This record gives sequence, C-alpha cells and structure tokens, in this order.
Amino acid sequence: MTHNLAGLGGTAFGAGVTFGAVALGASPVGWAAAAGIGIGIGLTATFDYFYDNNTFGIQDKLDKAGRSWMSGGVMEKKLQVIFSRILVSRLQAVLMPLILSLNYGGS
Repeated sequence: MTHNLAGLGGTAFGAGVTFGAVALGASPVGWAAAAGIGIGIGLTATFDYFYDNNTFGIQDKLDKAGRSWMSGGVMEKKLQVIFSRILVSRLQAVLMPLILSLNYGGS
C-alpha cells in the first residue's frame, strides 16, 4: 500500500512539474518568468561556488561580518539606529493624525 501511495505522489509531482513547464512555456510572460528563475539559480550557484572556494576572499569577509554582528559590533548599532528611525517615523505618521483629531477635532 505504501509503495502505491509513493508512486501516486511521484506521479502527481511529475504531472505538476509538466504542467508548470507547459504554463511557463506557453507565453512570453512565462518565458520571462522561466528566465528569471534560471538567472536566479545561476546566480545562486555562482555565489555558492565563489563562497566555497573563497574567491575574492568572500568567505573571510562574510565570516568577519557575521562575527561583528554576533559580538554587537558597529554594524549592529548602525542597523539599530536605522530601524529605530524608521519605526519612529512610521509611528509618527500613524499617530499624528489621531493626536491632531483628538486635540482639534471633535467639536
């Protein structure tokens, strides 16, 4: 019984992949989507190759950035400042109309 269910799952997966391939190849929009997926896979594989072989010292630099982040380095403090400024500006944008309506509206 389990073997039959696994075969059914594999068949459904294969049909889904076939349908997806046909849908992507059916129009120029699908071609663009397929090209985007292909480019994304290519860039990911290229980055992975460079990281694994430490090309341009990328692995060392990313490891250093990670250590800095984990130890509460400068990067973390800069991001805290950036995010706190964004949060404050968003809160002001949301709360200011409410505060003004309470102060000047209503009567």
